[in-house]
Amino acid sequence: MIKSCTDRKKSKYLEERIEEIERYHKNKEVRNFYQGTKKLKAGYQTRTIDLETDSEGRIVDNYNINRAWKDYFRKLLNGEEDSKKGQTQAHMQERNEDEEEMSHRTWKNYDQL
Repeated sequence: MIKSCTDRKKSKYLEERIEEIERYHKNKEVRNFYQGTKKLKAGYQTRTIDLETDSEGRIVDNYNINRAWKDYFRKLLNGEEDSKKGQTQAHMQERNEDEEEMSHRTWKNYDQL
């Protein structure tokens, strides 16, 4: 039952894609025609999910990705900071203060006009 339903949806999708590609060919939309045929030939491509971490490098398997996210959120909720993150936050605070000072100067100059 489920297989026949998915087969019907897949065949309907393929028919629509083929009609779209034929329309590109008839309208002489060469670029779209070749892109459409390329995508149709390639079929379904699985995506590899990976995560870049500071300590472990690149992680590809789901178990370690989930563990890394779990550790990250645990540190975030417990208020633990990385040294880089602390530096970034301090830099952002300085930047906000500079922007605030700049806006006050701008308004002062505007009032003098």
